[in-house]
Amino acid sequence: MVQKLVPCLVLSIVIFCSVTHVRSVASDHRYTVGDDVPLYVNKVGPFHNP
Repeated sequence: MVQKLVPCLVLSIVIFCSVTHVRSVASDHRYTVGDDVPLYVNKVGPFHNP
């Protein structure tokens, strides 16, 4: 009985982890009004032109 339970448990954990990973992809996110939008800045400037 326990020998059949362990592979089923492992398979269930693997399926659960893969499903949650697919749902959390940021590139497929649709923003709605009021959502926070992450912005990334590489470089700001120049502040003074020579």
